[in-house]
Amino acid sequence: MVSRNPNNGYAVGISQKRKLLIFWILQIFGWIGYLVIYTFFVTDSRPDSLLELFLLSITYVSGFIVSLLLWRVYKKLRQKKMSPYLLLVKIIFYSFVFAFLWLALDWILSYPFWSPENVKEKMQVLKKVTWIFGWTMYYFLLLLPWSLLYFLINFWIDWNEQKGIAERNKELYNEARLIMLRYQLNPHFFFNALNSINALIDENTDLAKEMIFKMSDFLRYSFLSDNKLMVDLDDEITIIKKYFDLEKIRFEEKIQITYDVDPNTLELKIPGFILHPIVENAIKYGMKTSPLPLIINITSKKTKDGLFLQISNTGKWVGEKINIQKIMLQKGVGLKNVYSRLENTFGSDFEFNISSDDEKVQVGMDLSFSKLIGNGKKN
Repeated sequence: MVSRNPNNGYAVGISQKRKLLIFWILQIFGWIGYLVIYTFFVTDSRPDSLLELFLLSITYVSGFIVSLLLWRVYKKLRQKKMSPYLLLVKIIFYSFVFAFLWLALDWILSYPFWSPENVKEKMQVLKKVTWIFGWTMYYFLLLLPWSLLYFLINFWIDWNEQKGIAERNKELYNEARLIMLRYQLNPHFFFNALNSINALIDENTDLAKEMIFKMSDFLRYSFLSDNKLMVDLDDEITIIKKYFDLEKIRFEEKIQITYDVDPNTLELKIPGFILHPIVENAIKYGMKTSPLPLIINITSKKTKDGLFLQISNTGKWVGEKINIQKIMLQKGVGLKNVYSRLENTFGSDFEFNISSDDEKVQVGMDLSFSKLIGNGKKN
């Protein structure tokens, strides 16, 4: 069995480690800049002594600490789906709450360095709600830009990642179509299919017409689905059935196909042509290694977290020991394209498994509901 390897070189976007590095660079130098600009260029009162400068530094160190706490809250907030207006309201709310925490932390850290006169004075003003609210608003106006910048920078990074993923998916989709056309729509395939249809014309005219219609449907799907990156599982199963019908003209009773498809999965969206390369391999290598008839089974079912798809065939695994890394390094291999497209569509929310024994080869995919467009409903 093999599973997803995040280090195969096909990931799109900025790594989590690099994102974290960018955050800490901006966080550290941003707060240093905050201190310098507000202390020496914005505020009316300048620090007259090292103690005052030290107390101002404590204020911004407090802000630094509070912003890290706020960062933890925002990381969880970004994982939830909500409208931009609701998100803005939450940003304002949390900025105000943490501004109050900033004020409280600033007082706690500064208290040991206050003179007795300052302690007495500050204890008096602490009783005034308007004073507390005013200083909370001051810290809020400092913390709100930090919050907005955090989300704007992350939105920009996410937008660029999604753009890169879309471009990569389009490239892989076109590659999948080329692989399919190279394997299926070749002269040998046409020769066998047309010869079989020609033989049926005299023996069974109705069956010959039916096969011509199926070949027409198959070619139409192959050539006219350029812009459909995601298709209903029902559509994918339908075209595979048409393809199997054409192959059965060639192999007759030497091949048998069974379907164990959950009707509740048929409206889920999957990447187009994602099953075809696996079906191709099942026929190509199964006919060489399986006792006849070759039996191929296609399974789909809902799981707790998403969709499970599996194509199994009687026979043996051909070639070296199953190793996803070696598959990814080969050229022109359908499984390589399948894995790459799954990774670019589902990120880390999928498993791609291949298992084999002396009697059967199984290729399975566990796909996450969070990325299955449609989630069981028609768009």
